[in-house]
Amino acid sequence: MVINKNKNEPNSSMDDLANSLMDKLDRSKVFPPFYNNPEELINPSKVRSVGPPRPPNGFLLCRKNVHRQARERG
Repeated sequence: MVINKNKNEPNSSMDDLANSLMDKLDRSKVFPPFYNNPEELINPSKVRSVGPPRPPNGFLLCRKNVHRQARERG
């Protein structure tokens, strides 16, 4: 449960929102290896900063998949 820092009381609306989203998500589409297009996460060479591109990490893949599922399922 999220605690409101100013009032030391539970922030139930945020907690309810998180629980609602967790119930709606298709977890099989959130965690790798569902994400089959990792090239989308790598910057093109023109835009790339100094140094080689970093490989995508699991957290970013999951976050992107959660965002996609949230948009699809509302």
